This record gives sequence, C-alpha cells and structure tokens, in this order.
Amino acid sequence: IDPIGSLVGQRGVRVNTVTSELGGEKIDIIEWNENPAKFIEEALSPAKTISIDINKEEMKATVKVAEDQQSLAIGKGGQNVRLAAKLTGWKIDIQGTGAPVATPVAASAAPVYPEKEA
Repeated sequence: IDPIGSLVGQRGVRVNTVTSELGGEKIDIIEWNENPAKFIEEALSPAKTISIDINKEEMKATVKVAEDQQSLAIGKGGQNVRLAAKLTGWKIDIQGTGAPVATPVAASAAPVYPEKEA
C-alpha cells in the first residue's frame, strides 16, 4: 500500500477535500522515516540539505544548507523550521555554508510521534 497515494487519493480528491476544509491552506505530505536525518530532511523539503548532524542525547539536529536554500529552510519568521521541529520532535538548527551565520535559527517542540525503541 502506498501511504502517500492513499492520503492524496485518486486525482487528489482526499487532499483537496482537506485543503478546502482548511480554507485553502497548503498541505505537505511527507513519509515517516526511522532515520532521524532522513525524516528531518523530508520535513524541511523543498529546501535541499547538504548535511545533517544528529545529537541523539540532546535530540538536536544541525542542518547545513547552501546560502540560497537557507531562507527556504527557515521560512518566513522561522515558520518552516518550527513546523519541521514540531513534526519530527527534534531541535533543529539551520546553518548556511557560505559566510558564517551569526546566530543559527533553532526550533524545538514536543514530538508528534514518540521514537520507537528497537
């Protein structure tokens, strides 16, 4: 079963219904991944990441992006990185690779899905 296809529905019927109920709000659907770096990368798309360093003890991810991707990853007023942090449950710092970023943008929130123990 294709989970994303099931959510979208045939010709987008399901996702369009939800979008209409939310007053035309844009909806991004991402696939959950057990690997925190891949999950965070998906949550930050369409921004392209260069690297993601994971600190499991602090539940913190440092994400490096090209300078031209930094504003896309952060979003207006930090909205994109905050939503990604809330979705993944990780603190996320976005850093550009060009000139050093004076203050990395950090966001954190309680996890939506608790991490599974192996």
